[in-house]
Amino acid sequence: MYFKIALKNVRKSYSDYFVYFLTLSISVALFYLFNSFEAQQSILVSDPEIVFAFKTLAIAMEVLSYIVTVVFGFLIIYANNFLMKRRKKEIALYTLLGMKKRLVSRILVYETLIVGALSLVFGLASGILLSQVTAAFSGYILEVDMLYRFFISNFAIRSTIFSFALIFGIVGIFNSLVLRNTRLIDLFKARSKNEEIIIKNPILMTIIMIIAILGLGFAYYLALDSDLFLKLFFPIVILGSLSTLGIFYALSYWLIRIISLMKNYYHKDINAFTIRQVGSKISSTYKMLTVISLLLLVAFGGIATAFNMVEISTSMLYDQTSSDFTLAADLIDQSDDTIDKIFVHDDLEVDKSIVHYTLEDSTNPIFANLEYYKDFYARVMAITLKDYNELRVFNDLKEITLADNEIALYSALNQGNINKQLEELGGQDIDIFEKSFKVTEAKDVFLSISGVSLYNDIIVVMDEKDLQTIELEVVANGKHQNQIYNINFKDGVVPAEGNQLVFDLYNSEDLSEIVNYIGYGSRLDLKNSMKESTLLFTYLGLYLGLTFLIVSVMVISLQLMSEASDNYDRYLLLDKIGVSEKLQKKSILKHSLIYFALPLLLALVHSFVGIQAVNNVIGNFGLTNDSIKMILISVGILVLIYIIYFFITYLSSQRIIFTRK
Repeated sequence: MYFKIALKNVRKSYSDYFVYFLTLSISVALFYLFNSFEAQQSILVSDPEIVFAFKTLAIAMEVLSYIVTVVFGFLIIYANNFLMKRRKKEIALYTLLGMKKRLVSRILVYETLIVGALSLVFGLASGILLSQVTAAFSGYILEVDMLYRFFISNFAIRSTIFSFALIFGIVGIFNSLVLRNTRLIDLFKARSKNEEIIIKNPILMTIIMIIAILGLGFAYYLALDSDLFLKLFFPIVILGSLSTLGIFYALSYWLIRIISLMKNYYHKDINAFTIRQVGSKISSTYKMLTVISLLLLVAFGGIATAFNMVEISTSMLYDQTSSDFTLAADLIDQSDDTIDKIFVHDDLEVDKSIVHYTLEDSTNPIFANLEYYKDFYARVMAITLKDYNELRVFNDLKEITLADNEIALYSALNQGNINKQLEELGGQDIDIFEKSFKVTEAKDVFLSISGVSLYNDIIVVMDEKDLQTIELEVVANGKHQNQIYNINFKDGVVPAEGNQLVFDLYNSEDLSEIVNYIGYGSRLDLKNSMKESTLLFTYLGLYLGLTFLIVSVMVISLQLMSEASDNYDRYLLLDKIGVSEKLQKKSILKHSLIYFALPLLLALVHSFVGIQAVNNVIGNFGLTNDSIKMILISVGILVLIYIIYFFITYLSSQRIIFTRK
């Protein structure tokens, strides 16, 4: 009997339940989609690298899903609260007719189960279909063939059902507690109760706004300093959050105050009514607007940073890899030519450079001239002018020239802070082991000595006789001399086969007696690594971006639709005093636009600074990207979704008011 009543209620109130149903369905679909990656790799032509990439992605998504579950839980409880508010008068009638509260609570539980079950089915079906698309997209990113077959992730289904069953259980308990602790008179007056309006002191609001703006500016200043950003991350976040709260708190007063001074606009049409409605709403929901602004910051910042890292990974493949394969050998006997001979092959083109290691810690004299590196572990390599020019010719670059006692400094990793300081050394004299050298050129050059990152920190180029002069000084400090073999494959050689050829050649000889160390790296390995990072960053960005965006827009939508329901009597009064329906709809549009725009605008400013702060930090590790195309595209997509939700909310609010009329 009670289940039938619940079923009829869901059918009768489908328009109210639609928002709740849509919220649940989208949440379920996203949750399933981003937990199904281990199953997705089953339709791709796999190799160990692909399997490892998907396992890494699956683990990352599983960890992230715990956070997302909590976020979705709060969203669903919030949506349920909106629904309860819409139906309190109906619930009051059940109670007035003699139904006990526990039986009313049972009906609500049944309604929650019905909507929850439908949402799970629809959401899982949508997630399963979308996972087929993301699997194909993953194959495109990894550049592998697909052996398509329809697949379903049992793990993702189990995780989704368990997580949302837990959330629905909490919602059921929440509804029961609300019903048990609410008086009958409060249920009947639920729609007529307005938000309490607090009369604000203009002097206090001015002080709060000034302090909040100054606090936010100071937080931005600290964030844009990469060293301070890492050391003071949590204080910066707390200061920025409190400043955002202060801005929204004071804004409800200042919005009305500033616009009321614009007499022609304020007294036009029913703008006075609209602005005071917005001000009243902000006054009572400034905390929520602060949370939404910060959630949007996470959404925009997360997806922009992720897609920026994808762009960086792609550019690194071409900027940081000067050859198809690099082998670095620390020879015991520098005159031994065994390795030279084994790489003589028709399919290989080999360039050999000798890198003279100096020191590998901050006692190196070069570090004394580079303030940034005092707290940063790095290596300084010295290479002869002859060897460096051979490397430049090998990479189709012009040779450089040096006079006596002149050196050139280069950074191959494109690190922002170090490049700036390197440029400042140009034209100066520096001392290396009590020998003075003039720096004729100091800048960043996208030319790696090798594909092995071990040899790509700071490069010092000097004449061979100058290098020989200081070699005796560095021997006591553990100087190494390494031979770098940069190998390119001839046309027609498949990279994987070329790599195997190099492995076979140097494994054909026992080199243990002539080398202390052999390291290697290949363009193919870097490319595979880039694909894995692209896959990981793409989906992490999408998961974070879409999740927090949906939470944000849903909360705003529910707030505005709830207010539209509460404002029915006000708009009915506008009818009675002769305000046209066109002006009333225009008022709803302005109200929705301002309420949507305020947290978005502040979030975009936060995101601009936050993305720049993150870029400064990762730039210190050579991960920089001069193009902002991917950042603009990724943030633009989220803003477009935000705008679509704005129009849906506006039309829904309009329908709630005018269909009741």
